[in-house]
Amino acid sequence: MAWVDDGSGRPVVASDTALHVQRNPPDYSRLGWEQIERASYDSGVLTVVLGVDLDEATLRVPVGDGRDLPVVVRDRVTASVIVDRFVALDGNVGVRVVGRRGPMGTIAWRAVLDPELADDPAARAEAQLALAEVRAEVGGG
Repeated sequence: MAWVDDGSGRPVVASDTALHVQRNPPDYSRLGWEQIERASYDSGVLTVVLGVDLDEATLRVPVGDGRDLPVVVRDRVTASVIVDRFVALDGNVGVRVVGRRGPMGTIAWRAVLDPELADDPAARAEAQLALAEVRAEVGGG
């Protein structure tokens, strides 16, 4: 769908199913759209935030002036979302439950706690319950 040289001769490729980044040549890392929480582009750098359970990992990829790639990444990440729901746990703070369509129709699920609750074990347990309820409602396993 789009590609760009990362400035070091390594291509960064956006396909219909994933972002492919050559972090350790010659091997590529495949980042499925369902794995990417969000992405942004600023000053020639594509920042990709990967969802990992209740935490996040950030990858910064130099893409220069390859303006098509960030647009495709944004569109594919957005298109992967099938449900994005906030569940209040304590007043106005809570957990955001997100389900993203993956390969072969699978759904990748994620629960993101508000920062005020991130270190609270009881809130983490409630977040998992909220995740299970939304999964059951959507029916995506």
